[in-house]
Amino acid sequence: MFGFSTAARALNGAGRHYFGGMKYLLLTAWLLLAAGARAQTTSPALASQPAHYQYCLLTKNYSTWHLDYGQYAKPAVADAGLREDNAAVAKLDSEVAALNYLDGRGWEYVNSTSYSGTTYSGRTDYLLRRRLP
Repeated sequence: MFGFSTAARALNGAGRHYFGGMKYLLLTAWLLLAAGARAQTTSPALASQPAHYQYCLLTKNYSTWHLDYGQYAKPAVADAGLREDNAAVAKLDSEVAALNYLDGRGWEYVNSTSYSGTTYSGRTDYLLRRRLP
């Protein structure tokens, strides 16, 4: 019995040493394989050209919806398409109808700001953008 336990301890120690080296080899191989993997790739066309956007603000003054697209800036933005969109939005009664109309014209929602406790209390502004060609 004494001889058996000594032999078992000798094998156990030898086995632990052998598999200990194997663990490091497997860990190293796994890390090298994981380092070469990519989660996402971008197409060369998108990576070469940054996206350019045009922004506008959908807001409500008293009872009328309108777009602020820089028409009051100096120099003013003169865009006939935005002027038509502004006129169409002014005829709509709800913000959902206005947002749906603009979505159909290529605009996408970016952010909104709601005001409370100020002179603009109850007002919500919607920042929209569309990609320029």
